[in-house]
Amino acid sequence: MNFFLSLYDRIPPRFRRRLKNGLTLWLHRYFVHRPRILNRTVTSITIELTDKCNLRCSYCPKSMGIGVTGKNMNFDLFKKVVDDALAIQPISRVLLVGFGEPFLYPQLEEGMRYLREKNPSMYITTTSNGTLLSEEWARKMVEVGLNQITISVNATSREQYLQINRSDSYEKVVANTRAFLSTVNTLGASMRILVQVLEGPNGPDEISCFRKEWQPYLGHCGEIQVQPFVNWAGQIDKNQIPLTVDKSAGICLSKVRYPCAHLGGWLITREGNGLPCCMALPEDPGDLLLGNVRDQSIAEMFMGKRMAELRILNFEGKLSELSPCEKCDAHRSMPNVWIYNPLHRFFGPQWI
Repeated sequence: MNFFLSLYDRIPPRFRRRLKNGLTLWLHRYFVHRPRILNRTVTSITIELTDKCNLRCSYCPKSMGIGVTGKNMNFDLFKKVVDDALAIQPISRVLLVGFGEPFLYPQLEEGMRYLREKNPSMYITTTSNGTLLSEEWARKMVEVGLNQITISVNATSREQYLQINRSDSYEKVVANTRAFLSTVNTLGASMRILVQVLEGPNGPDEISCFRKEWQPYLGHCGEIQVQPFVNWAGQIDKNQIPLTVDKSAGICLSKVRYPCAHLGGWLITREGNGLPCCMALPEDPGDLLLGNVRDQSIAEMFMGKRMAELRILNFEGKLSELSPCEKCDAHRSMPNVWIYNPLHRFFGPQWI
């Protein structure tokens, strides 16, 4: 199995996308994805720097007035989170993402420099809607050593962008993203730049068009990322979104509620709350709230009793009994790598 994993990892991403026949998908699910999930150790932490955003995209809870308090994480709190996490776990990856636009955070560069100071080999990643990106930002990000950025372009035309992102910013985002790509490529940096298109509002034809349109600008650092559309813990009504296709290739259509692979991550919100899932809403995390870093250590939250209880509920197929999991479909964005235990009423969990 380890040999299969190592062999798969050597396949360039552009060739992996072509391996779409049923047998290949089955092999990938059970011999690549399953062992990675079952054997994974938490080596990353997500830190929400801000909930400020200059867009109200149709696919985001902000479009419904959720997560719009306009708050930034206190920088001393940011440093405490980083220090606490590095002290208890071999954290090698930090995701500076959340319910806001990271490039609106006034201390974004300083935060990345602090991470580099604490761990020079840290893998730092962030996201952006592209409205604020520029050649200057590209140079700054190369200088601080940003490893990966996802830029949400999501459309192939001004009209479609306006419909999906509810902003007449398509030309600006395209120009900014191309300038960012060009600068990073010219500087010869090893940054990974994912130009994202949202699946659901975009069907196969639109995604194919998106790939063709962006291919000339990717260079050595750019890639296309197709992002499955999820309902964000049931907050987004998919009937209100202009979906091009009902069946999304990135979403498992099984009606069985199998364990969620998202559960188990480390997420610290701008207020310092600890959450085990990136889909949990910061303002109302419900049963997923583990505590606050001002009152508890990260170890107490993510390695404590409550987290253990959530893992058991996940394997027992009972996440649907929890808020906000009961209406969430994000588990479908990850393949079902679990094996159903028909004797779970007598022994063992429902899923193994």
